[in-house]
Amino acid sequence: VRARTWPRGLIPVYQTVQKNQTRKLSRRLSHGHENFKEPLFFALPPKNEPHTHLISGRWACEATHRDGSIDFLHWELALVGDEIVGRFDQDTDYRFAWLTGGKYKHPHIQLHVEYIDATYALKGKFASGELQGTWRHTENADGGTWQAESIDSHEPVDPTWQTAPLFVSEDSKEQSQILQIGGIPPSGFSLLCLVWKAEEKPKRGERD
Repeated sequence: VRARTWPRGLIPVYQTVQKNQTRKLSRRLSHGHENFKEPLFFALPPKNEPHTHLISGRWACEATHRDGSIDFLHWELALVGDEIVGRFDQDTDYRFAWLTGGKYKHPHIQLHVEYIDATYALKGKFASGELQGTWRHTENADGGTWQAESIDSHEPVDPTWQTAPLFVSEDSKEQSQILQIGGIPPSGFSLLCLVWKAEEKPKRGERD
């Protein structure tokens, strides 16, 4: 799936270029690159990651200060194992904010954020389809509560479509990557994501 904003339940897959100009697929970037590089495509998470679809996607967040003032912002998040990666809305001033760390252990969530010269710690949980919790400025008394809801209420793909696992294997000597879709992968391959099978058209002379 190609998209400008991160669709609910899908995970971003990036293409990186190595020093020898070979290209690799990855679910994460080196820290600091998330705000500058767009995903190549979005795919379904592996079936052995039961909570990834709960977190992955675009979220509208309200952060309430102790004085009652409210900040409105958007997150684009993805779950890789138990680590949360992602970025803030790149079309607002929050493009200067960085998600420097995050953990998810169902249903609890922790996030660490840097914004200009300030750092923030957020704690919360996933409940009834929303994220909510408390936040604090790590260097002064500012803090309050926050809540976030998914902007997309439905996953953008038909769950009945046939999928296949996409496996990858790294060749450290050649600094390259081998891909395999479906089947039983040889030793040394790892599961990156699930992709959709192209609809096979009947060959000439065959009945539909």
